[in-house]
Amino acid sequence: MVGETVRRRFDLALAHHRCGDLSRASQLYRAVLPDEPDYAGARHMLGLVAYQIGDHAAARRLIEQALAITPRTPECHNNLGLVLQAQGDARAAAASYRRAIALRRDYAEALLNLGNLEAQQDRPDAAAKYFRRAIAAQPAYVAAHANLAQLLQAQGRDAQALAHYARALALEPTDAGLHNAIGALFHARGQLDRAVDHYRQASALDPTAIDHAVNLGLGLRDQGQFTEAVQIASRTLARVPDDARCQSLFADCIRRAPPTRRDPMVARQLTRALAEGWDRPNHLAAAALALLRLDATPGSFGALLRA
Repeated sequence: MVGETVRRRFDLALAHHRCGDLSRASQLYRAVLPDEPDYAGARHMLGLVAYQIGDHAAARRLIEQALAITPRTPECHNNLGLVLQAQGDARAAAASYRRAIALRRDYAEALLNLGNLEAQQDRPDAAAKYFRRAIAAQPAYVAAHANLAQLLQAQGRDAQALAHYARALALEPTDAGLHNAIGALFHARGQLDRAVDHYRQASALDPTAIDHAVNLGLGLRDQGQFTEAVQIASRTLARVPDDARCQSLFADCIRRAPPTRRDPMVARQLTRALAEGWDRPNHLAAAALALLRLDATPGSFGALLRA
């Protein structure tokens, strides 16, 4: 029987863990063990903390210790599967997920993890089967809908993919990654207005995501909205100056529609493109043309001549 003090300490550790304070959670989990060395829950959660900070060897050891004490705990088998997968042992990871599912047939998280593993092993039909089982077990499981949608999209089954993306988005309407993924699907289908609408929402929800910004710029470029696309590319390049996708977007837009009035941020990126050469000759040519249109400084013309 676990004492009340130990239980309170463990519950406090769980609270810190849920809030993301892994250091304090780890301290409190460890504080349980001197009084209750066979407290499997503390060893299991310590193992999960170790997994979350990337110490996979410690995570495996601790979760296996927990399983030695309580071998029929599905959560332990599932989390051991995550650790084994991170260590590159796909076969052992699959076995752990299957043990978790054998102990709890409707264990949606383990079904999702096994589906993800099957997808990584290039077995899409098996992956889809487990994603569908995860959804059957937990119909509001956003990750299962999203992962199944991604799989269906890769198979060219766009209508089914959109149905699952729509279900996921109805459950999590502020998920930037979902908006970005749906935008990419519409973009590939040539439905540019809908693609750009979702890209805009993704960028608004997560302004720090480079991929969302670049995709929005690409969508705008394909709509012929070169001025806004260049502005987005300029702002993004100010944050990640060596991003190849963004450099290509910027160069392509200014080549196709060079700016006719000076925008300080755009001008800085143009001058930088000339100074550094970037990585493709057409980037230089596009930057040079745009600078000429902007009545560039003598220093910029010198860079042009050297190019």
